[in-house]
Amino acid sequence: MIIFKVLRSSLSSSSSSCIYYHYHQQQSSGCCHRWLFLQSQFNRKLSSLMTLNNNLHGEQQQQHRKRIITSYYNDDDATSLKLRHHISDRKIRRNIPVYFDHSIFVVRQPKRTFSQSTTTNLNSVKSIGEKQQQIDNRQQKMAKLLSGKEVSDEIRAKLREQVTHLSIKPTLAIIQVGGREDSNVYIRMKKNFAESIGGNSIHLQMPRATKTNQLAAEVERLNNDPSVHGIIVQLPFDSEEPIDAHYITNLISAEKDVDGLTVVNAGNLLHGKISGKEGFIPCTPYGCLELIKKSGVQIEGAQAVVLGRSKIVGSPMAQLLVWNNATVTICHSRTKNLPEVCRNADILVVAIGKPLFVKKDWIKPGAVVIDCGISSIPDSTKKSGQRLVGDVDFDQVKEVASYITPVPGGVGPMTVAMLINNTVESAKRVDEMNKSK
Repeated sequence: MIIFKVLRSSLSSSSSSCIYYHYHQQQSSGCCHRWLFLQSQFNRKLSSLMTLNNNLHGEQQQQHRKRIITSYYNDDDATSLKLRHHISDRKIRRNIPVYFDHSIFVVRQPKRTFSQSTTTNLNSVKSIGEKQQQIDNRQQKMAKLLSGKEVSDEIRAKLREQVTHLSIKPTLAIIQVGGREDSNVYIRMKKNFAESIGGNSIHLQMPRATKTNQLAAEVERLNNDPSVHGIIVQLPFDSEEPIDAHYITNLISAEKDVDGLTVVNAGNLLHGKISGKEGFIPCTPYGCLELIKKSGVQIEGAQAVVLGRSKIVGSPMAQLLVWNNATVTICHSRTKNLPEVCRNADILVVAIGKPLFVKKDWIKPGAVVIDCGISSIPDSTKKSGQRLVGDVDFDQVKEVASYITPVPGGVGPMTVAMLINNTVESAKRVDEMNKSK
């Protein structure tokens, strides 16, 4: 017979709560003292019995006295044995009835001698339990998704409410040269979002034969149109002759540069003018910042690494983090010991355009990872033969990071949301000016 005596209980509402029990195996050779970390179902039953033991008396206690509980024990000479609670009932090889009697559990079992095979079987069960625990630990450590779609929907609802209080309709003008299909997709997304919050959008599609001076004239016309509150040029241009995108972008009035890409708005960001009252923050970094905030991580004082230094994402992202009081490192193609630098990051933003570039061993455990990349790679399992991936090896990194953005569905929807957010902000400024006149 084996007697289990309750020594200590540690009960909580947490799924990881446990009870430890001490038992004595009565044998001619003496007593062995071991700890059992019982499986979850066993734990719940024992928790119930403990409650009864502490709170019930007399007949009520007698009614709940008898309980059949399943457990394992090992007959080796180890002084401490933890049996993980995740072993499921399906894997149990033998059932041992246990009866509740005040603070003592009496286990009645057939008389038998433990053979080598029995010990081997019990050791194999222990091995199964350890493997299951490893799987459960990995699942618990798995990164939570920062869904750009969910956050953008929250922003959509907020903007829809703001628009109802305006006396004007926020209007975004989109200039496109040519007809690239990927550009057409992005433009549809922007138009749909603008209209979904009660705003308006104007799509000006110019032919591939458009000249630089013709495009410049169109930008100037929109600058002078008071009904237009935001102007963007859809890049890249699909033109027969090269058009200087930098030149055209900087023709847009800073007050209507809702993409935040003109040198004026870049300068505003550099000088920390990010209040929303002066200039506009570039949309992709702005969206990334909102996702980082959504994770709940403290940006102030955090070590942040931005992988990439483009003027559209990398550089403004670094400045945005600086003005939110993070300590920022910018990495690029000439950075030495890149994986080591990335491993120091509490916040890692990746925008380099190299599919699956960042690996698991680059990531500091618990880091927040924002993936701005999107590329198409071959995949024979897909009907199209292709699949979309980011700059981060998602399947690897999710096992280490605390939060990670998916691709697609992460940064992309946020870029569109912040574009329309900037357009609404521009309209609000105009509306306030009109009311003050």
